Amino acid sequence: MAWPFRRIVRAIWWVLVALLLLAFPLLVWAFNSSHRSTFFQAWFYAGVFVLLTLPVTFYEVAMHLEYFTSPLLQKFVIRIHWLVPIYALDAWLALHFYSAEIYINPLRECYEAYTIYNFYSYLVAFLDSEVGDLETHMMLKPPFDHMWGFQFVCERWKMGRQFIWECKKGILNYVILRPITAVMGMVAEALDFYKSGRFWPDGMWFWVTMINNVSQIWAIYCLVMFYRATHRELAPIRPISKFLLIKAVVFVTFWQSVVISALLSLGWIKTDRWTTYDPKDVGSGLQNFIICIEMFVASFVFAYVFPPKDYMDPAVERTRGFFGNLKHMFAVRDVVDDVSGVLDSHVERTTTTMADGFSNFIHNFGLYWKRTFRNEWGGSRPHTQNWQPHPILMSSDQHESLLKDLPPDLSISQPQPSLLLSLPSHGLGPSTPNTELTPTKLPGTPENQ
Repeated sequence: MAWPFRRIVRAIWWVLVALLLLAFPLLVWAFNSSHRSTFFQAWFYAGVFVLLTLPVTFYEVAMHLEYFTSPLLQKFVIRIHWLVPIYALDAWLALHFYSAEIYINPLRECYEAYTIYNFYSYLVAFLDSEVGDLETHMMLKPPFDHMWGFQFVCERWKMGRQFIWECKKGILNYVILRPITAVMGMVAEALDFYKSGRFWPDGMWFWVTMINNVSQIWAIYCLVMFYRATHRELAPIRPISKFLLIKAVVFVTFWQSVVISALLSLGWIKTDRWTTYDPKDVGSGLQNFIICIEMFVASFVFAYVFPPKDYMDPAVERTRGFFGNLKHMFAVRDVVDDVSGVLDSHVERTTTTMADGFSNFIHNFGLYWKRTFRNEWGGSRPHTQNWQPHPILMSSDQHESLLKDLPPDLSISQPQPSLLLSLPSHGLGPSTPNTELTPTKLPGTPENQ
C-alpha cells in the first residue's frame, strides 16, 4: 500500500465520518417524528457507530500487514486490534437478536480472554528479542512479593522459570475457563435455569459471573506481576498505555453489565416509561448499545497505542506479500501449544494428587487395622528369632502340635502363657467358658505364674 493511496483512503474516511456526525441529529429528529420504536432507533444508531468503527480497524490491520517488518511482535498486535470489530459486531447483532444473545455473546467473551493472552505473548516476545533467554534473565532479579491481599493465599514465586510459568498459567486459565462458562450459560439457558441478571445463587448467571470475575481478576493480576518484574526492560514499547487499554476494555465492559443489571434489579432504571420489553432484555440491550458506541472511541485509542508507524522501517526487507502476512497472522499453533501445556500440567497435578491421596488412604487404613488387631488380640507377631506364640485361645493338644512344627533353630525366650479361657465380648453376648479348652503353659514358664 503506497503512501499517497493510504492518505487518500484516510481522507475519504474522515469526510465520511464528518458527514455522518453532522447528519446524526437529523436522523434522530426524523425517527422521532415518524414514531419509530425505541428498539429500532437504538439498533439503527448503534449500527451507525459500528459502520464508523470497522474501517478504522481494517485500515490499521492493513497497514500492519503491509509493513510486516517484525512478525513475532506484529502478529500479536494484529490479534489485539481485532478485539474492537469483534466486540462491535457482536454487540450490534446481540442488540437486534436479543433472544439469541446467550448464543452470540460467547464469541466476544472468548476473544476477550484470547486478547489478554496475546498481550502477554506480545510482552514475552519483545523481552525475548531484547534480553535473550528470558528465564535466565529473570533468575538474576530479586524475588518479588505478592501484592497486598494476595500474599495471604499465594506463596512467593521463585524468580525464573516458576515466575514465568505462574504468570502464563494464570492468564491461560482464563482463556480455558471462558469457553467453559459460556457453554455452561448456553446449557442453563436451554434448561431455563440461567436467570440472567439475578443476584442470587439459584441461577446459573450468578455462578458464571462469579467464576468469570475471579478468573478475570487473577489473569489481570498475573499481568500486573509480570509487568512489575519487567517494567524496565519493557519501557521502549510504552507498556503502561497498552496495559491500561486492555484492562479498561476487559474490566469496563464486564462491570458495566453488572452495574446495569444491579440498577435494573433495584428499580433505579424505570423501563416501563419508554419500553414494554422485559427488564432482563432491556439490561442486555443497554449493555450492547453502549458497547457499540464505546468501540468507536476504542478504535482510535487502539490505533494510537498500537500504531503501525513503529514498524515502518524502510531498511527492513519485507519477504512475504500481503496475503502471506495475513496467513501468518491467523496461525494459532502457539496458542494451541500453550493451552495444551497448561492442561497437561493440570492433569498431571490432579493425577499426582489423587495418587498421593489414595496411597495415604491405604497407608492409614492399614495402620488403623493394625492398631485394632493389637488392641483386640494382644499385639502382632514380632519377626525375630525370639518368637513366641500369640496368647490366643488353643487347647493343650493344639499347643503341643504347634511347638513340634517350629524350626529346630528357632528358640523361645520367656514366652507368656496363654490364659484366655473364652473369646472376648464384641457385642455378641457375654463370654462363656469353654470347658473343652484349658489354659496351657509354655515350656520354661515359672510355676508361680
